[in-house]
Amino acid sequence: MQEYTFAEVKQHNKEEHGVWLIIDGLVYDVTKFKDHPGQFDILLMHSGTDVSKKFHSIHGKDVHALRDKFVIGKVVRSADEADANFEVPNQYVDADVPTYYYLLPVAVLCAILYFIVFARQPQA
Repeated sequence: MQEYTFAEVKQHNKEEHGVWLIIDGLVYDVTKFKDHPGQFDILLMHSGTDVSKKFHSIHGKDVHALRDKFVIGKVVRSADEADANFEVPNQYVDADVPTYYYLLPVAVLCAILYFIVFARQPQA
């Protein structure tokens, strides 16, 4: 598999230079993905960067087959990046979703059930 440094990926941040993204340590060339459901502009806006967390917070596993059609290589640390806080992400990255967000649907359901039960009881 072809290897690219983060600096090389950063250079592909315009349509004329190519639109490359990093997801889970792999490099994707999405220059020709003009029919992206979220519009091509969103890919262009984040080109040349690691979008792992954003990707996983928006997309499910059902898009992995489509995503894998665009892989061109993997990210490696260059000698210049050795001293920087550069980190090649793990294959699977958790989205930045606070734990309490998972409780919100439960709280809403409890509130609805509470009002249904107590709204039907006769007033004393």
